[in-house]
Parts: sequence; structure tokens; C-alpha cells
Amino acid sequence: PVNVPVNVPVNVPVKLSDTQRKVLELIDRDSSITHLEMSKQLSMNEKTVKRATMALRELGLIKRLGSDKTGVWVMLSSTSGHTS
Repeated sequence: PVNVPVNVPVNVPVKLSDTQRKVLELIDRDSSITHLEMSKQLSMNEKTVKRATMALRELGLIKRLGSDKTGVWVMLSSTSGHTS
């Protein structure tokens, strides 16, 4: 068909893992939280937390401004529409 819609809906809910949702909640509460602090609060390995933040960055939900020690996390998108 010639008139097939090309645009995919922009607000398609993103499926987040339980870890990713918990990390987002921590970042929402404290934008200067570090990977080490997150791992302690969530009782998880720091590498697990880093994988979660990497995935959230790739999804365009967060970014880091500044260094790992003194920088802050920035929420780029509303996460209210995201599901698990």
C-alpha cells in the first residue's frame, strides 16, 4: 500500500527492569547519588547498578553532567508512562 503510516508513536511505554526502576527512583530523589551509594542502598553489586544506568542512558531517560564523583544525574524524560 502506498499510504502506509510512516510515523511510529513516540510515547510507546518503555519496559524497564525492576533494577532500572529502582535506580530511577534513587536518581529522582538525589540527583548527585553515585553508583556506589546506589549499590549500597539497593544491596546490589556496583556493576549491576552501572549496567542499569547505562541502559537508562541508552533509552534516553537519564544523563550524567560532570564527573562521576561530583557530577549530577539529569532526568531527560518523564518516567510516569513506563512499565515494568
